Amino acid sequence: MPAALSDLEQQNPNIRSQIQEWQRGRTSNGQNPTDWDAFRQHAMGIGAPDPGQEAPREFMQSAAGAESSASSGTLGGQQPQPPQPQPQNRAILEAIKIRNDYEADKNTPTDRWLKARGMTQAELDAALKLAASAEGGR
Repeated sequence: MPAALSDLEQQNPNIRSQIQEWQRGRTSNGQNPTDWDAFRQHAMGIGAPDPGQEAPREFMQSAAGAESSASSGTLGGQQPQPPQPQPQNRAILEAIKIRNDYEADKNTPTDRWLKARGMTQAELDAALKLAASAEGGR
């Protein structure tokens, strides 16, 4: 029996926002937002604990609405967020993705987060600055 999302939150308090951001990104990129194995790889890649082999039912439920709410979806009772701008520049999209991944994982020290992605502090700073400027200083 798969674990409930609330059980997974005991190991990883950020899992809801990580799932939400990951599913939005997958949907925006035309990828499958219900691929649990891909999410597991992503989670471990950002230094989060392995969420297990089976997806919680909330994962599949949230993925069902990911296409219709890719820019403002909710997961498990969280408040809807305002729609994000749709920048056309690939560098801006990548910078926003980096910023979202970084903000979704506040439990991992920055040096470990950077090492897991093969990034330098300067590259992270540049991505955060570009994302902020593209979205009006968010």
